[in-house]
Amino acid sequence: MKKFVYFVFTFVFIFSTLGFSKGHYFNYKANGKNVKAMLPLEVEFSQKRILKTGKKTHIRFSQTYHGIEVFGGELIKHYNGKNLESVNGIIFENINVGTVPVLSNYDATKIVVQDLNNPEYKIRNTKLVIFPKNDVYYLAYKVDSFKFDSNMIYFVDAETGTILFKYENVKEGKPSWVGGGSSTTLTDVTGTGIGVNGETYSDLHVVFDGSSYQMINRTRGAEIKTYKAVGRSLPGNIVTDDDNYWTDSAAVCAHKYLEDVYDFYYTLYGRKSYDDMDSAMIATVHYGTNYVNAYWNGQQMVFGDGDGVQATYLSGALDVVAHELSHAVTDYTSDLIYSNESGALNEAFSDIMGTCVEFYFQPEGFGLLKADYWMGEDIWYPNEPFGDALRYLDDPTKAGDPCHYDQRYTGTQDNGGVHINSTIVSHWFYLIAHGGTNPYSGIKVDGMGLDKARDLVFNAFTNYMPADADFSVARQVTLQTAAEMYGENSTEYNIVQTGWDAVGVY
Repeated sequence: MKKFVYFVFTFVFIFSTLGFSKGHYFNYKANGKNVKAMLPLEVEFSQKRILKTGKKTHIRFSQTYHGIEVFGGELIKHYNGKNLESVNGIIFENINVGTVPVLSNYDATKIVVQDLNNPEYKIRNTKLVIFPKNDVYYLAYKVDSFKFDSNMIYFVDAETGTILFKYENVKEGKPSWVGGGSSTTLTDVTGTGIGVNGETYSDLHVVFDGSSYQMINRTRGAEIKTYKAVGRSLPGNIVTDDDNYWTDSAAVCAHKYLEDVYDFYYTLYGRKSYDDMDSAMIATVHYGTNYVNAYWNGQQMVFGDGDGVQATYLSGALDVVAHELSHAVTDYTSDLIYSNESGALNEAFSDIMGTCVEFYFQPEGFGLLKADYWMGEDIWYPNEPFGDALRYLDDPTKAGDPCHYDQRYTGTQDNGGVHINSTIVSHWFYLIAHGGTNPYSGIKVDGMGLDKARDLVFNAFTNYMPADADFSVARQVTLQTAAEMYGENSTEYNIVQTGWDAVGVY
């Protein structure tokens, strides 16, 4: 299966390294050409999602084979008004596999349940897909299983029952079952709360039900609700208070910061909540015991309290809250597959957006409640051997993470290095935004400024990035985006290119 990139008449060879497949990345300007004329005749597509940003419309299509989805295959059309400007994506060619399964849906489910060996898991969905692995195509069942803190995705050979691949799809910050509402009349009020680092918020939007105050914010298009965990069930119980002076600092920060993240995406990009449909934004705090993590489980955000040694309440850092909500944005845009390099791109986007939200609301500097290029520093204790932050975009090596592709992790832990290798990409962002020199390659990059870099990354990752992208594809996608936003061979285009050179991604 050969791989090549179309640039109208210029061909560049790039290989996707999802770990279980090799697709063909393409990108070309439409120039009035018929899309099918530029692609192999046998390739089929089915529309799956429409994204609109201003005058631009981006339509994503899943590749299909005799009506069955080809996992990782995708085409994205980009319109300016009614005019088709460009098309990019990843396709798989020369598929020749039977489409009638030997095993039933039920058979595949039983195989997954046996492998999970945990009664807490439930099966959410099972469907047939074409699954590429090691240059071979398989008819497989994609089985979606979940429990309160896990979302395991399986691919089961529909002929033999072999488990071809599996991965964890819960997006963690580190290596709809929302409870029913009340018929009581609610009044919107403003309260005062104390944050994790002792800060005071006098504009906490909550509701009053006549007897107590509840952490429900109805002042935005989407409701923002903050819950307190009860055991391992989610979301738990809505956080309440008797006098509207809130001292549950973990809940205060989660509630306030979710409002900030909503405002960031809406003000800058017109995005209404994570799905652009103003769905409720749900957070649960006080999850687990000594739990040093936070995650997005596909339906809500969950924050642990830390262990008091490595970290404190995870919701106490604006960039951490923004990181988790940005995973939700990814789920409803590029839907980057959470494994290997595409998963690292998923994590990098969340770190980048988390950093940008921090710079949008907090003054630049070092210390508590200041904007910088460190992740989670407001809740991470300066206690060796843990360091002062979870990750460092300016110098990932401070936490032992790679800053260059030569240093990348190639093992199977961490879903193939989704957190570890994310710093290669987030460091690229630091270089193109702030400017600097990569400590491994010695290549110097002149920054274009945070605002330009932020807008470029948001546009590239939400509108142009295929779900099966690897780092080389990300380079091509961001260059394509820079060319469309600022012009090919513009200063910004050249900065993006030099930035990728600096981190060793070609």
